Amino acid sequence: MKTYNIAIVGVGNIGYRHLEGLLKTRYTLNIFLFDINYKRLLFVKSSLKLSVKKNKKIILNHKISKVLDT
Repeated sequence: MKTYNIAIVGVGNIGYRHLEGLLKTRYTLNIFLFDINYKRLLFVKSSLKLSVKKNKKIILNHKISKVLDT
């Protein structure tokens, strides 16, 4: 099955809801999460421990420039 790359910039209320929807899909996904609020990323990380499936990979980062440079 094909793997899709998805980026969510900002994981506030709306971004978090988008993430929840993506986690419910049957697709194989690499999900890149970006937020300038590091505490928010830690919250998302702790809340995802129970809901991440085998076919999902989540990458958290608080600086989008680190990913864009590669």
